[in-house]
Amino acid sequence: MKKLIKKMRNIILLILMLITITSCLGDSNLIPKNLFGGVSKTAGEGIRIEVLNYPNSLRQGQHFSIKVKLTNELYEQVEGRLCITDSPNSKGVIPAEGECLDSISLQPSELIEGRSIPYEETFNFPLNSGSYSYENVDKEFALRTNFVISFKYNVKTKHGSDICLKNPQLDEEMVDIPCPDIESLSIQQPRTPIQITNVKKELVPGVGDEGTLNLQFTIQKDQDGRVIDIDDIYKTGISQKERIRVEGIQLGGTSFVCSPIESDNMIELRENERVINCYSSVSIQGSHIQDMLIINLAYGFEQRTNLPQIEVEPQGSQRRV
Repeated sequence: MKKLIKKMRNIILLILMLITITSCLGDSNLIPKNLFGGVSKTAGEGIRIEVLNYPNSLRQGQHFSIKVKLTNELYEQVEGRLCITDSPNSKGVIPAEGECLDSISLQPSELIEGRSIPYEETFNFPLNSGSYSYENVDKEFALRTNFVISFKYNVKTKHGSDICLKNPQLDEEMVDIPCPDIESLSIQQPRTPIQITNVKKELVPGVGDEGTLNLQFTIQKDQDGRVIDIDDIYKTGISQKERIRVEGIQLGGTSFVCSPIESDNMIELRENERVINCYSSVSIQGSHIQDMLIINLAYGFEQRTNLPQIEVEPQGSQRRV
């Protein structure tokens, strides 16, 4: 009898544990905290573009408008430019350069009781609170038109990792914490279009307490879209090069020399990524140093949404498609 009671108690405990685990896994809005924006690497997906009302088909002279919702899942304020264009330009209702809303400011997402609450805002086109309509459509042929929504915004992010540097004169077992000379570092970073991966550290012993710290990391584009130079989001003639500004690598007062970074601290992506190599002379007093390595990046980013094609039917006579 006692064995049966014990067995039933174990079954009940197992069921309760499964219920607790399932409820935690099912709540995808629960975000673990860290030092960078208060969220883990997997939290948030950047900026989302949604079109809330968009006609499937139109007739000549029919009035319509387009409502766009922007969702900021980043834990920082985003400022940018929202534009809408249509094609072909010769028949379009929007100027060739597009209809744009400048200086949009999206507030950061909030972390409330462990839940990520994105910021959302909607925008109406046309901007003059009127409506669009296609006129002078060929009576024999339908007009097929395409709308494109684009959002350009600036991004400044911090990417960091705990780092330990051992005194070059000491063997590894003489340090009371794990502190190898060569290791791969785990990076903490917000979920933004550009991610840093494969951070590798190597400490090369020098004379006495001196050494050379070598760092290697990869800058990688992680989302669909185009990287543009920081602060170029309002320009029309944008370079086709995808360049990111490395605003600094912080490790105490250490100054790093990096390549292939250009003189203006810009790095050009090649096939959506670029490997950076840095080095610095360090002096380690005591058995070891524990600190935070922080890499600061700045860039512009453009996201585009191509909407389904609309057929505009002419009024009056029969048409041929």
